[in-house]
Amino acid sequence: MMNMFREATLAVSLVIASSVASAVPTPAGYVGTFTKSNTEHKGSQVTIANLNTPTPFVSWPSGNGNPTTKAFEDEENVVLIMVASLTGGTETFYINKKTKRFTVIEVTLISREAGAVEPRVSHGTLK
Repeated sequence: MMNMFREATLAVSLVIASSVASAVPTPAGYVGTFTKSNTEHKGSQVTIANLNTPTPFVSWPSGNGNPTTKAFEDEENVVLIMVASLTGGTETFYINKKTKRFTVIEVTLISREAGAVEPRVSHGTLK
């Protein structure tokens, strides 16, 4: 009797989870255009690929690319974090899947060594 109850509970949980997961699918990736930036990024594009995996890949306007870590995801937002192994700098992407907009906050080790942390903030739209 207890096994049947567990199996029924598991089946209901799987049905609910699959219906929630299919309600708001995560796209495989986006191409973003920087619309506002206190860096040289304004007007350039960034590519975010493999967004439906735990380690999405970001290609910068310079052509350099890096894997990131998906730190958070819900139906509306995805947060990606990248830490540069050589410099210790961080780049954090805040992606809104519903509004198709993103924000990137960059902090470099050089600014921390100088005694002043001044994050560079950029915003943009996604396709």
